[in-house]
Amino acid sequence: MTLHELLTQDKTDGLQAPVDIIAAGAAGLTNTSNTDLNDFGERLASAVGGSVADLESARSVFEEVSGVLIELWAVAPPSQSAAPVVYHVYCPMVKKGWLQTSREVANPYAPYMLRCGSVKGVVAGEEPEGESK
Repeated sequence: MTLHELLTQDKTDGLQAPVDIIAAGAAGLTNTSNTDLNDFGERLASAVGGSVADLESARSVFEEVSGVLIELWAVAPPSQSAAPVVYHVYCPMVKKGWLQTSREVANPYAPYMLRCGSVKGVVAGEEPEGESK
């Protein structure tokens, strides 16, 4: 499961595995000759360096990771195989945004109001035909 999926279900078991995957990606970015990508890699590594031992800290890590990835993918989008489409979603009730791969809103910050929020746009990839609203 992704970090987003676990958080929408208020699950703490398994939170470290997706964080480790993000950390590996961050390490790859810091080992490039492109200084801009190195900077994103360092910021991403810093974001996943926080604890995910409980839901509050995991949500904080997720918020930081989402912010860095929104900026990174604006200049260097992921491959279609890695992320066919990634949506930027925002919830005005919790005043936070996040990234997710489904158009249907799934709020990781407030699972008790799972559908609260709206899609702000596509950050990476292309939205499938007929899914835009």
